[in-house]
Amino acid sequence: MAASSYNVVYLLFVTTLDYLNRNTEALELPQAQIRVNTAVITERDSVLLSCEAPQSISVHQCHFYIEEKPQSTKHPACQRYFTGTELLQWKSLPSTIISVVNLKCFYTVHSGDVEPSSPHSNRYSVTLLGELPQPTVRVKPSFIELYESVQLSCDVPPSVSQCTFYIAERAGLSSELTPSNSACQRSLSGSELLRGRRGGNVTVMLGCYYTVKLEDSSLESPHSHYVEVEVRSEMPPPRLTVKPAVTPADGSVQLKCEAPPSVPVTQCVFFTDGGERTYQPSVLTRTPSECQCSFTGAELLRGRSLSADTEVKLLCFYTVKIKEQDEPSIYSNYATVTVKGPPSSTQTPRKHETSKPGTDNVTVGVASAVAVILLGVTVHCLHKRHKKQTLTRERTDLTNNSPYSLVTMPHILPAANTEVISVSPQTKPEDHVYSTIDDVPSSVTKESMVYSTLQMH
Repeated sequence: MAASSYNVVYLLFVTTLDYLNRNTEALELPQAQIRVNTAVITERDSVLLSCEAPQSISVHQCHFYIEEKPQSTKHPACQRYFTGTELLQWKSLPSTIISVVNLKCFYTVHSGDVEPSSPHSNRYSVTLLGELPQPTVRVKPSFIELYESVQLSCDVPPSVSQCTFYIAERAGLSSELTPSNSACQRSLSGSELLRGRRGGNVTVMLGCYYTVKLEDSSLESPHSHYVEVEVRSEMPPPRLTVKPAVTPADGSVQLKCEAPPSVPVTQCVFFTDGGERTYQPSVLTRTPSECQCSFTGAELLRGRSLSADTEVKLLCFYTVKIKEQDEPSIYSNYATVTVKGPPSSTQTPRKHETSKPGTDNVTVGVASAVAVILLGVTVHCLHKRHKKQTLTRERTDLTNNSPYSLVTMPHILPAANTEVISVSPQTKPEDHVYSTIDDVPSSVTKESMVYSTLQMH
């Protein structure tokens, strides 16, 4: 009896299944089409699902299900809204940053006592976005020099691969930094952080955020809190030394441009200021990496003439390579070199050749006085000698051939027959001494002979 009942039930099931198959094949229902109004939603958003059939088909019910769980259908409407949270619960998924739900549908029609179903639709994926957590930006170290680098990191969920760092500007604006290839970690130099800003120590505020890539869009996370990095915007100045400080034009001067030991100097540049207000700095061509070199005095003059001692002012600066670019330091102190000019052509008067005003006149006066005294003494001596000879002379007969030289007083002879004897012309007129000597007449008689003595007046 039991076996007979089993056979009856089995026969009924096979007959029904065969009927349904024949009825479905006879109807040849078109495949259902699933459509959604958006492909990406958050957990709080909703998506509209539609299961469509051709207008010629009288659809009885529509069924939606998750591809991974075909038995968990939702029915009977052919359009229905689902929230992101409902889809996650439907799929039994925890809330994550990104979740994907694959949906399908089919419809049924009335056909006698059965409801044949349509072929199932293709799969359609809906992306669910959870609450994106706020990232955290970290920097190390918090103080750097212009030529040093800071390490940045943006702490994000494990599934995130792309981050963006930015610098906070005034008035709430921000300036994004160029993306790097190292995802959410990168290194930035002080020069890159300053972006041309200068003036002591500059505080830079940094932040980050990340994006989630979707099929045809992306989702941006909240921005992180700011962190500060202090950058010394100017490299320390070098110290310029010169040896020696005085040199001839063909002499050599050693120049040294010293930077702090911690600075990775790539090269140094020496130049002169030209000594004029409008003179453009003249760069000296030698720039060795050790920042020490030698120049002659003529090279330091840079073509300027050297007629006298010339003072040359020198400066220097160094460069540091930062991200393949040479960043210059501020200028050094001034250093001065004196280039000696040629010897002077004028001679200093000797000491014994110098004289004071009025000395020449005194000398001439003394010489004149001495000459007058000597002349007076000479005349006096001659007078005494002549007097002695006159008194002892004997009277003799005179002939025309024996003239006598007579010395007479000046008032006896006519003025025309006088002869003037004077002293040196360098003496003054008041120093002159005059005497007269008469000419001897051609014939002299005894009666006309006059004897006189020469006396000093």
